[in-house]
Amino acid sequence: MKKGKIGRPTRDDDTDRQQLVLDAAIDQISVSGFERVTLAEIGEKAGVAPALIRHYFGSKEGLFDACNNAVKCRLAIHFQHLKQRLDDTPNGFLLQALIDFFRDEQNEEHRILGYMCWLFLKGGKDSDDIFKMYQDTLEEYLQTFKQRGVISSDISTYWFAQQVISVQMGPYFLAKPIRSQSDGEDPFSEEVSSRRSVEMLRTLTAAARFPPSTN
Repeated sequence: MKKGKIGRPTRDDDTDRQQLVLDAAIDQISVSGFERVTLAEIGEKAGVAPALIRHYFGSKEGLFDACNNAVKCRLAIHFQHLKQRLDDTPNGFLLQALIDFFRDEQNEEHRILGYMCWLFLKGGKDSDDIFKMYQDTLEEYLQTFKQRGVISSDISTYWFAQQVISVQMGPYFLAKPIRSQSDGEDPFSEEVSSRRSVEMLRTLTAAARFPPSTN
């Protein structure tokens, strides 16, 4: 019979546990926000003691810093997947592919965007850096949309990226009103998300065809 490990956790064990804590913290923050979340809640979700979280990250703020770095990495991977999807999509279906990607990646995106909404409300350098990364990467992709004739050459990529961010993140800021107006439905359920995807596509299609006046 194989005996359990005795003594200090190995480096691999430490890495795995730290990752569990980061995943749990991002999940909890995406729901409750930075101010309300506690190390006890995060520890319970991760299956570790709060004292171990302090050992790994030093403090609650140290954990938040690590979460911000983890979210930056996840966004980079998220955008890599989006680029692969768009590169393989014919021009006439690019906007649909963009919306479909948001829907298909909802489980991961749900955590990231929920976290980013609370980070936006918290403010600070990390918030500015992450949102700049998000905006700049979207603008790069939208510049490709222009080159492929999907959106008007007159459209500001900054403005259009703001429309994308608005339709993506709006539900996270407005989750409670959405829930109350949909007879208690979960605003992020598959059915509601599918309906919202249709409206997102309509909004972005209209934005692509009718840019704001530059006069």
